[in-house]
Amino acid sequence: FMLGLDAKAYADPAFSLEQMEMIKWGLEDELDISQYANPALSADEMEAIYDQLIAKQDEELAELEKKLINT
Repeated sequence: FMLGLDAKAYADPAFSLEQMEMIKWGLEDELDISQYANPALSADEMEAIYDQLIAKQDEELAELEKKLINT
């Protein structure tokens, strides 16, 4: 449990337990979960989008580190 983690907007009975887990992971990783927090998507589809967002976040952090090292 993380303090300050607000999942109330996504606490919807339309989401399965697996979908809620994906939402939780995104919130914990400070991702824009609005891109996949949709009960029409399966948990597997949500995980694929989550993985893409994590990869993008990792790339952005690596680029920032590179800029900081070169300054």
